Amino acid sequence: MKISTTIIFICSFIFIIAACSQSKKQVTTPTDNKVLTKRTNDTITLAVNTDTLNNIHKISYTKDVRPLVMEYCGPCHTGGRNSDLHVYEECKEMNDDNIIRMRLPVDDSEFMPVRRAPLSDSLINIFVQWGKDGYLK
Repeated sequence: MKISTTIIFICSFIFIIAACSQSKKQVTTPTDNKVLTKRTNDTITLAVNTDTLNNIHKISYTKDVRPLVMEYCGPCHTGGRNSDLHVYEECKEMNDDNIIRMRLPVDDSEFMPVRRAPLSDSLINIFVQWGKDGYLK
């Protein structure tokens, strides 16, 4: 009796494992019900909605650019004779020119930020990406 119970248990276990390895499992996003992953025979296939990926993090003035402006540009660009980069419209208008000036050699008279260390490429790329993302406010 003990051997037959063991054999039934082992056969049941093998059957369950075989059935599970052939099953398909789909995971969907909660908002748009798009299939993100599918598992078939231990192979994972990704089906990613590129619109979702493109909107993961777009650079915006308020969230990303303005804090950099306040930290690195604020001493000179708070109005007066220089453009006020704390104002969205002025920062947007000057963005391309500012990127060029941030990439100049430090000893160039047009280099920005004046009397400060150069911004890293990753920080400059935030300004670049802001333009590519459509200058979100």
